[in-house]
Amino acid sequence: MVRRIYIWTSVISLVTVITIACQNTAPEQKESEVEELEIIRIEPSVGPVGTEVTIYGTGFKPDADANRVTFNGIEAEVKEATTSEILTTVPEGAETGSVSIETGNKSVQGPQFEVVTSGILKITTSTKKSELEPDGYKIFLNGEEQSRIGPAETKFIELDKGSYELELKDLINYCSPAGESNQSVEISVGDTTSVAFNVQCQAMLDNQIVFTRNNINTGYRTRLYVMNSDGSNVLELTENSDFDNSLPAISPNGEQIAFLSNVDINAVNFDVFIMDADGGNRVRLTMDEGYDENPSWSPDGTQIMFESSRGSNQDIYIINKDGSGLKRITTSSSADFDPHWSPTGDKVVFVTSRDLSFQVYIMGKDGSNQIQLTSVDYNFSPSWSPDGTQIAFVSQRDGNREIYTMNADGSNKTRLTNNKIQDLEPSWSPDGTQIIFFREEGIFKMNKDGTDIIQLTDVGDHSDGYPDWGPSN
Repeated sequence: MVRRIYIWTSVISLVTVITIACQNTAPEQKESEVEELEIIRIEPSVGPVGTEVTIYGTGFKPDADANRVTFNGIEAEVKEATTSEILTTVPEGAETGSVSIETGNKSVQGPQFEVVTSGILKITTSTKKSELEPDGYKIFLNGEEQSRIGPAETKFIELDKGSYELELKDLINYCSPAGESNQSVEISVGDTTSVAFNVQCQAMLDNQIVFTRNNINTGYRTRLYVMNSDGSNVLELTENSDFDNSLPAISPNGEQIAFLSNVDINAVNFDVFIMDADGGNRVRLTMDEGYDENPSWSPDGTQIMFESSRGSNQDIYIINKDGSGLKRITTSSSADFDPHWSPTGDKVVFVTSRDLSFQVYIMGKDGSNQIQLTSVDYNFSPSWSPDGTQIAFVSQRDGNREIYTMNADGSNKTRLTNNKIQDLEPSWSPDGTQIIFFREEGIFKMNKDGTDIIQLTDVGDHSDGYPDWGPSN
């Protein structure tokens, strides 16, 4: 740089010009003052091996090969670089730890990167009639219990990469998934695998009693109720029904109830219906001008036997539980009624009015080989014991209708009740040790030898009758 300095030397304004040459005083940047090597942040900071990661900072070399990046000591490939950004990937074998960078003779350690070595299993449950399964289910993986899950819930489980056998357990015996209860799942690192269980629950009666109640509050309409075997927890099944419903028969698995209903409020005749054990899904099986009464299930639950006055006589019929395959079993000119299927399924006990009396007979399920078991008038409502060795029935042989038992061949007839009023409609407990029946005071149960009679329901503004004791599930 050249500067000119003007000096006044006299009053006559003689100017002496001195020219001085000066150097530029601005300092040049030294090597030690280059931007400091620093890692400011990494994005993302969590991920599995192979995740692309951008490192933000200062002092990086713009040549990718001039930067050495490590994840907790494991060197990673540098794909791109500028002085402020480096693009790399999480290397194979890396574990959670600090990210470091070396550039020449400089190095710096940055924040941690969390290496994900697991995936997420997302399990979702939905349950039809979830009120039947309030406690939910157990989740098992490879045979080991993990946790519980509710009937309508979503759970997340972190798992290492690999294959797993997932199973939903602790389902009550009338609930089951729409598909398989166990599924094979593959867990990938960093991914979420979703599995859904759609559980279907079917109401099921478990050692409970279904019966009829005629209540003044319902306009003396007969409705169906259910209660526990000790008479507790009485619930109405045919609530708000404008029809009479009677003579319930519980299916062998406890899932359905066959019963009678006069679907028209002015109708006199009854038809056979079935419904779910909770009173839902009513289906009409028969439709005839005659009376259809006293339904009885086959042991496998696929058919229902009943009596009908259709045509010119009262006979016994069989129908499939979907209403198809109606078949007449008896063809006697007398009335045949009160059928009850044997536990083995090959025989039927029934009552007939032939010979001008009411006697108990047995026959093959196709109506063949009819054999008389009683000879003294009058006998009604036969019911097989669960093991098929005995038959309970009502007889008026001693002047009043009482409960009796006899062997399946008609021998060893034994009177169980001795009451001034009528005892009617015996039904066995699932284990065959007790019998329920009704009289005008309510529903009672007793031991199969007639001892220890206990009243289960009281009468007042209603009357109870026609109890049926369902299976123990």
